[in-house]
Amino acid sequence: MHQRPPLPDQAAGAEPPARARPFVPPPHPNGGQLTAWERSDVNEYDDLAPCSGHAPGGFAPGAFASGVGVPAYNEVLPRTGESAAPARRLVRLALAVWGLDALADTATLVVSELVANAVTHARGETIRVVVARLDARGAEIAVSDSSRARPVLRPAGPEALGGRGLLLVETYATKWGTESKPWGKRVWAEVRG
Repeated sequence: MHQRPPLPDQAAGAEPPARARPFVPPPHPNGGQLTAWERSDVNEYDDLAPCSGHAPGGFAPGAFASGVGVPAYNEVLPRTGESAAPARRLVRLALAVWGLDALADTATLVVSELVANAVTHARGETIRVVVARLDARGAEIAVSDSSRARPVLRPAGPEALGGRGLLLVETYATKWGTESKPWGKRVWAEVRG
């Protein structure tokens, strides 16, 4: 069985915390429960447990950590431009927990662009942001939404005010892609140090 790595605030030699309670969906930004697509995305990361207060600065109350399998943190956010800031905070704090601080600038740029792309081109009221540790040198950042339309990398004209987000992801991520899901899609990018 995979053991969760010790959290920074655990004392050396202290007993590990009791097994997390089963996942209970966080309150939905509009007051309802998670939609079917949001619940199915959670299942990809298995036994998720609230992670508030487990890192320097603390995670947002809606952030969850995986208890088994790939170490990951995720958060459901409203599909608005204001969600880029909590997405960057989630990524930065997860990377700090894993000792991957050197990836923070690149990873926060990538998650900002993935969130902006979902806000601009997707549909639905919420998105899910996930940051998962791949190994000692890399992490995957993913944004899921309920639209099945795949993002398209297009050249932006020299005078265009927008349209460069995926070009930035292509430039700064080691690799990136899209996975179709029954409820929409998951756009992911890998960053490595």
